[in-house]
Amino acid sequence: MRYERIPSLSVAQFSGIQRYLISMKATDLQQARTRKYMALIAAAIALAYALFAGLRTVSDPDLGWQLATGRWIVQHRAIPAVDVLSYTGAGHEWIYPALSQVIFYWSYLVGGYSLLSWLAAAACVGTVAIILRRGNLATVILAVISVPIIAGRTAPRAELFSEVLLAVFVSVLWHYHRTGRGALWLLPPLMLLWGNLHLGYVAGLGMCGAYVLLELGALLTAEQREVAIYRLRKATPWLLLSFVATFVNPWGLRNYIGMVRVLPVHSTVWIMELDGRSLTSSSILQALTWRDPKSALWWLLAAALLAMIVGAYRRQIAAVLILGVAVYECFHSVRLDGPFALIVVVIGGAILSDGLNIKDLRGAWLRCGLKDGQVGLVARGLALCALAAFASVRVGDLISNRYYVRTPGQYSLFGPGVATWYPEEAAVFIHQERLPGNVFNEYTTGGFAAWRLSPAYPDYIDGRGGPFEGLFFRSLELLQEPLDSPKWIEESNRWGINTALISMNHALGQGSINIGKFCKSRGWHPVYLDTRAAIFVRERPETASHINALQIDCNKVRFDQPPTSKGISGNAERFNYYLDAAGILNAMGRSKEAMEKLGLAERLFEESSDLHYAKGVGLYSTGAQAEAEKELRRSLDIAPSEQTSTLLAMLYRDQGRYGEGAAVLSRAVEDSAHPHQLYLELGVLN
Repeated sequence: MRYERIPSLSVAQFSGIQRYLISMKATDLQQARTRKYMALIAAAIALAYALFAGLRTVSDPDLGWQLATGRWIVQHRAIPAVDVLSYTGAGHEWIYPALSQVIFYWSYLVGGYSLLSWLAAAACVGTVAIILRRGNLATVILAVISVPIIAGRTAPRAELFSEVLLAVFVSVLWHYHRTGRGALWLLPPLMLLWGNLHLGYVAGLGMCGAYVLLELGALLTAEQREVAIYRLRKATPWLLLSFVATFVNPWGLRNYIGMVRVLPVHSTVWIMELDGRSLTSSSILQALTWRDPKSALWWLLAAALLAMIVGAYRRQIAAVLILGVAVYECFHSVRLDGPFALIVVVIGGAILSDGLNIKDLRGAWLRCGLKDGQVGLVARGLALCALAAFASVRVGDLISNRYYVRTPGQYSLFGPGVATWYPEEAAVFIHQERLPGNVFNEYTTGGFAAWRLSPAYPDYIDGRGGPFEGLFFRSLELLQEPLDSPKWIEESNRWGINTALISMNHALGQGSINIGKFCKSRGWHPVYLDTRAAIFVRERPETASHINALQIDCNKVRFDQPPTSKGISGNAERFNYYLDAAGILNAMGRSKEAMEKLGLAERLFEESSDLHYAKGVGLYSTGAQAEAEKELRRSLDIAPSEQTSTLLAMLYRDQGRYGEGAAVLSRAVEDSAHPHQLYLELGVLN
């Protein structure tokens, strides 16, 4: 055998090579350290954005009945299995996890509404932190995009616990599937808690099933089969214990029955968060509006579809199926946006990171003159700058309340505390004046009524659904009828209703548009009116003393006492005050005063679809159709709305512009989950 002689190295040459290797190692360490700092900064951006997005005033209508139930449990030291909050559903079976309600009540006792706001902010931050666990650049980017969706599902209500716990299940199970390591022992105790916190625990079981699907998918590949069997065998006891843990609650198996009965049969007709969605021209335009947080859903949808393509190419069929189910959930129900976002961030982010590696762009970067080790740092640096700029603009819109005022359906403002729509003063008035029961309330104010009026005044209806099947539609019909109508007389006699609490909020108050009609009633008399609520007392011999002492003239009520809070939040509170006042004045035919209030509101926040709609209503009622058209079109430019589209179509119909009216309604039909009434209006125009 022939051996080649290895040339000898001089001391100087050896020292040079040694110095070169040391310098290369130092460079690698420095780059690794830089990447670590960049990752920490990116995570900090995501968490800071989540904090600002989650910190908002308490406004959810359902929180009220959850607080009221928590109070009842603490006071009676028992968990009710029947309705104990209303007079219309009293005694009907009602099964709902009690722990979350007790937590909310104790939180309120300790820190009031402000602590509840901070609890929601902590849930939002915690959820984002969990899905960032062991994340990569793609995961961080998707997490930042998903913040508005997560914030929407972590409002102070029992659902926030489901969002946090589902994030844990998704993160732990996905990481275990990828590495064979993970704290699976956490799942059973968390599931035990979950079953006593919120009925969304079924999503945790769904994620356990999704994990099994992932391992079954791995079994199809020969090189992964043995490892997949090992992981699945090791995980099975913890998965079974998690399922068994769902029975450890006050009702055992009946907890599942409560989950089925929590919503009425026709819930999807009238609960907006259970509505589905479709891909329309308006949604595509919304996706292009990067400053609008609602675009987040469509961006995540695009990321999910891209991840499915990459996953299919890499033969990750089970993961692709899970993403496909998440996409279906997104279109099936608005309420499932939260689980959709979590799955896309964790699973979709990992697939995209593996399939679209930064190293794939190495050649292009090198041709630009960058050194090999700088490619990843430059890419990460650019992404970091873009994330920081993006999050800064979004946070600025939150702090300034631009987002909350501009966007229809947002009833909160930035910061801790309580929302401006809660009729606190009206509740105090009912208690102080000891108005006669029973009290009628709308669906939207039912939770508040249960919290602030019971037990002295049980509520008529609230957001629980189950005990009130069929009552919701009857309550809507009542709000469209004069108080002297046969329907009101029948309902009042049936339930012994002697007081009516009607919300005046421009967005939530179903009866606010009929306040003028209500005030003209002969059998019911107004005794209280402000920008949040109106109170009427039924004329009966036993209520005469209340009417004689408290009756008011609606047409003489002035709205000249806006909130005196300072700063940006104070401006937003005054804006809502003027907008609500204008809605009441418009409904009572006091259009001139309404336009004055709208002028004051416009000085505070001009870019509000609700503001321009209210101006359109006032101008339309006074015959100024050209100006009304401009305002209504401006409202639609800011945000699509069925009520705005319908009013604009009516204006066109009055002018004989049937084609333009039909075009407006046709666009509204595309965006509507329940376009029945729109089709009727469209039929008239055609």
